[in-house]
Amino acid sequence: MRVIGHGSPGAITGGFWLDDSFLVAGLGSDADVSVVSGGRVIASTAPLHHAVALRPRNGIFPVSLGSDAKARARTLPGSPMTIVASVPVGHLEATARRVLVSLVVVLVVALIGTIAFASLLARIITRPLEELSEGARAISEGRFAHRIPVRSRDEIGGLAATFNDMTERLARTIGELQSSRDQLRRSVRRVGETLRSTHDMRQMLDSILNTAADAVEADAAALWTLSAGRDLLEPMLGRGLGQGTVGRVALGEGVVGRVA
Repeated sequence: MRVIGHGSPGAITGGFWLDDSFLVAGLGSDADVSVVSGGRVIASTAPLHHAVALRPRNGIFPVSLGSDAKARARTLPGSPMTIVASVPVGHLEATARRVLVSLVVVLVVALIGTIAFASLLARIITRPLEELSEGARAISEGRFAHRIPVRSRDEIGGLAATFNDMTERLARTIGELQSSRDQLRRSVRRVGETLRSTHDMRQMLDSILNTAADAVEADAAALWTLSAGRDLLEPMLGRGLGQGTVGRVALGEGVVGRVA
């Protein structure tokens, strides 16, 4: 620190410890330090060429120490001297510009990160929906072997698993219906062939009985006819029934009577 002498062409250089937090508070760690006593600068790190009068104030205030500057003052406890930290105005403007540039860079990086995150989130959300749509399209086209990949255990994953389970049950049901349809076609074809090949009434009724039993996958079946008095039902043909287990039934009695 250079000491400004009064009436002397010489200079004395000395130093003392100073709390760095005083300099950083509002000005920066590269600020110049001046010692003020009696309203005059008696020592300063600023390049002073003559004695400078300075009246310290509270807070940050403007000063002229070789050039226009912003200063901050603190009185030394138990001493008439005041320590003044100052930074040229141009330096503050440069610092402000650097801070502004830094803020802009941070905002740009944050914006890019937000856009990237939003894009990733949108892809995470829309991809399962696209897979569900593709699954529905496959079902509408009859491709029941199509399965939707279950990628998570959340609601979307549960929906995909339920969709796959529904597709499996639908495929089984359709397979059973197709099998029943094919069986019915075979049965009808067999009845038609029987009617074309014979005029034996008993043989035709036997073919009809077997066809009906096969169509409903029955374990037992019986063919009933009306008696001559048309008041009783008499078993004419049977399948899967023990001999003598079925007798005459009056009209209106039991299941067969009510149906007749």
